[in-house]
Amino acid sequence: ECETMPLECWQTNGLGSSNVARACIIQGVKRCIGISTDKAVRASTVYGASKLTLEQIWRNQDIQHGTAFTLVRYGNVVASRGSVIQTWRAQAAAGQILTITDKRMTRFWMGPYAAVELVDRASELAHGQILVPRMKALSVEALANIIAPGVATEETGFRSAEKLHEDLIH
Repeated sequence: ECETMPLECWQTNGLGSSNVARACIIQGVKRCIGISTDKAVRASTVYGASKLTLEQIWRNQDIQHGTAFTLVRYGNVVASRGSVIQTWRAQAAAGQILTITDKRMTRFWMGPYAAVELVDRASELAHGQILVPRMKALSVEALANIIAPGVATEETGFRSAEKLHEDLIH
């Protein structure tokens, strides 16, 4: 997790993004698509700030080199690695209470197929552009009720720098 290992996060999303951009230019890649997140908007966490850095690196590349750098900004991809849905399914299967951060908290959600489609659509953008999909926010409480209907929930409280609501645009 980025918040507990910030140096690793910065090396991956900051230095790593710079290295990928440089390699694309050197190798003559025609297009490179970066995957960002709603957490880059008004970043309040190490992860969000590192993805904002990715966006800035991509958007500031010189198109004179011949590589077009575009971005897609995701919300939360349902059932992806590290998704809270895995945790809730395991808790429900074990007969446990589902732990949620805050009942009022909302997040943007998208399916894995929509995430792949967005990358395909981002391949048509002009250099420096960010594809921001239209997504509806859903409360974590509502999602928990969809994943495990009728299972009790317990609020655990906000983690450091976490937001009640995410944003998709600056």
